[in-house]
Amino acid sequence: MMVEKLNLEMLKLIKEQKKEIDFLAKRLRSINNYLSRTELENCILVACLRIITDKHNISRQEKREIILRAIEEIFPDIF
Repeated sequence: MMVEKLNLEMLKLIKEQKKEIDFLAKRLRSINNYLSRTELENCILVACLRIITDKHNISRQEKREIILRAIEEIFPDIF
């Protein structure tokens, strides 16, 4: 019961984190400055951590897809 309440409360937060990751990833693609890139990468990783720790109705598969897309933006050489 408590988990269900947490899931409903976190729905908006997860969506906001996904939007933030998408926005930051777009900026990351256009920046060549090392320090700026590092700062954006850290912001993306923090947003990913928020998604992982949030209790939400979003499926594990959806969380995985969001996070993998973010990691691909940060480390394109790996993928």
